[in-house]
Amino acid sequence: ETRGSILGVYMMIMMGGTAGGQALLNLGSPDAFELFVLSSVLISLAVVPVTLSASTSPPMPSDDKMPLRELYRTIPTAVVGIILCSYVQSAATSMAAVFGTQSGMSSARITVFTSAAVVGAVLLQIPLGSLSDRYPRRAVILSVTTVACGLAVAGAITPVTSVVLIGINMAFGAFVFPLYGQFVALANDWVPPQKRIGAASALVLASSFGAMAAPISIGIAVESFGPEAYFWSLAVSLGLLALYLSYRIRVRQAVPVHRQSPFQPIFARSGEIAHSVGRWVRHPLAEWNHHLDQHNCEVDERHPSLKTGSAEEAS
Repeated sequence: ETRGSILGVYMMIMMGGTAGGQALLNLGSPDAFELFVLSSVLISLAVVPVTLSASTSPPMPSDDKMPLRELYRTIPTAVVGIILCSYVQSAATSMAAVFGTQSGMSSARITVFTSAAVVGAVLLQIPLGSLSDRYPRRAVILSVTTVACGLAVAGAITPVTSVVLIGINMAFGAFVFPLYGQFVALANDWVPPQKRIGAASALVLASSFGAMAAPISIGIAVESFGPEAYFWSLAVSLGLLALYLSYRIRVRQAVPVHRQSPFQPIFARSGEIAHSVGRWVRHPLAEWNHHLDQHNCEVDERHPSLKTGSAEEAS
């Protein structure tokens, strides 16, 4: 009952921290150690509430395990898609600043450039998720991947000094970051309910492969071919993903739309966050009103005269 509210608050805090972390770059020189000290202090402060908390962890449900190999045999599209989209997302969050530095951007411009993708990540989570629930999911994912690939090509050929590049990076984040949640939903379309927690663990493992490979490979590409290799590497990765999706659509029939699992955004969600927080705020009041109504009913049953008097007064 409270899962959506908790996730909504979690996503709001996470995205606020991500955007705020980009802004910290303007508080000091990147070549000095002050920013690293500040980050260390913030991380230490974040541990304090967890350490002082007296609450215990909830018991974990006993779900069936699902190794990565079994998940790949069940739905290979989700595994390959998670690896490649995590590769692109990791590059967009960890290597964007390197691209800006190698391109000669100022610290302020690097902050705006990197924050643009994070802000864009919240824009299309719900609309694209709704489309993937109403139409064949793989077709929607293929369309989103193709658009993201085109945006990566546009970023590669746009001059670094142009303001348009900021808008391209924002649009790129808007189309790239919803892909993870859509691939998770695609996996849940094929995985039995009792194995979904095990499948989620396997997907996290697959995601780590792509996330680890991105900084290494793109760093080597930027060092060898210049900063232009950043966007070209993303375009090639998304192009390969689009080709693989096209192949899988041809060789395997899709799950009927009415049997698809509902899409759950995994990254930033703007409208859903506001809705969840609103429910979270209203929940205590609704619970209090419910208990008050029950108490009034018990009083009316025990003292009918009070009930009659109340009705006459109300009339």
